[in-house]
Amino acid sequence: VDRPYNGQQESDLLVDHTGLAAMSGIRAILSQYFACEECTRHFIEDYDKCLHGRCVGGDAPSREETVMWLWRFHNAVNSRVFASQRPGENSRATEWPSASQCSACVSTATGEYSEKVVYHWIVQTYLGDMLKDETLYTVPSPLRSIMLLLLSLIGIGGLVLYQLHQKQMTYNDRLGNRHLNDGLGWRLCMGVKNLLQYLKGCTATKQNISDFKGKRVGIDAMCWMHRGAIACCFELVSGRESDKFLTFFLRMIALLQGYDVTPVVVFDGCRMPGKAEEEKKRGESRATAAESAKAMIDAAGITQATQMTGEVRTKCMQAIRITNKMIRKVMCALQALGVEFIVAAYEADAQLGYMSSAGLVDAVISEDSDVLAYGCKMMIAKLDQAGDCQVVDLSWALEGGSSRSKENHDGRASRLPLKELRAKYGADLANLRDWTKEMFIDACVLAGCDYSHACNLKGMGIKTAMKLVNKYKDW
Repeated sequence: VDRPYNGQQESDLLVDHTGLAAMSGIRAILSQYFACEECTRHFIEDYDKCLHGRCVGGDAPSREETVMWLWRFHNAVNSRVFASQRPGENSRATEWPSASQCSACVSTATGEYSEKVVYHWIVQTYLGDMLKDETLYTVPSPLRSIMLLLLSLIGIGGLVLYQLHQKQMTYNDRLGNRHLNDGLGWRLCMGVKNLLQYLKGCTATKQNISDFKGKRVGIDAMCWMHRGAIACCFELVSGRESDKFLTFFLRMIALLQGYDVTPVVVFDGCRMPGKAEEEKKRGESRATAAESAKAMIDAAGITQATQMTGEVRTKCMQAIRITNKMIRKVMCALQALGVEFIVAAYEADAQLGYMSSAGLVDAVISEDSDVLAYGCKMMIAKLDQAGDCQVVDLSWALEGGSSRSKENHDGRASRLPLKELRAKYGADLANLRDWTKEMFIDACVLAGCDYSHACNLKGMGIKTAMKLVNKYKDW
């Protein structure tokens, strides 16, 4: 917030509010705002159409112009939402500030606002104690969060709009010669076969994301993209526009930020050549499911998602295809919110595994057990919107031949005693303490993966693979 703005420093306006805690609270509230699908839609449409005087300031809008555009936008959206919920009622009462809040802002004769007075009132009122309010640093209820956001948005929105205006994402430049993974879709069988089931002994099933307060957590973007797309699978199959996937994604980002967890989102990059055949089959399967879903929808005369039967919903879900356009929408929103994200060279799980093993993130949110084979030490799975999750902890394992054998990731002395590990995890899992990373990868390769069934060994499951590697150590 102390970056140069329109060639000048904003220290006169934002003095004493440049701390990380304030920024964390602000970004959490912005995420809550963009989690309101209708508000997001209005924002994007009005921004693109240059409504409410957005383009009056040209390429370098002043602070006052951007703040007042956000104020006009807020009242316009508020009026529309109010009118759609209560047809025929006067929406003037929903505009802000009210006469009781700022008597000088509203003319008693005409009911019109004096924008100059409103601007000074906003600056004096909401760029002072508002940013210090501790209630901003928690995750509020949906209604309260929108109210708080619409107040604080005015104060900081100018900076957000300025970034959007001046730093439009050039995706080809951002990705270089890489291509987003268009239509990879959802992998119903994620990762190494039955690996998570095998590791259930070292999986905490009743954890909460709040346990990672103050930590950096990597996120497999495609997992959240697909989970969000499920909510709008009918619209996607029907060729209708929907941002429900974006709503879900940003709601999950807000959840993490509300608990002071720093999200690092990783998107897939280039396709893996070795998966080309399987991806082709999956693409054909999605296309077939889409045709079946459309036929069912037409035959039943279904016009909205709430009319779907279980069979139609299943077909729509099977037809989900994550497109470049959807990914770009999420990237644009993440950039506007200041959320860190990167595009992997190839698949996100390999990038996340490296980031975990290198200490760049403290944990990884994914449903794909491949991240464990790639070196992830702490995997967060089944994260819901209440923050509840399961955590696979391998921070104590795979220390054989490691330079870290004398001290583990959190500084505790030496390795945990085998006796203690056997009592905690069982004899088979305890053996992983002295395994090398290469041994673990060998076992995963033997067990088979989710994308090349032709290469899977008949009768070779994860348990057998683990026993063989534990016995022979190497090929």
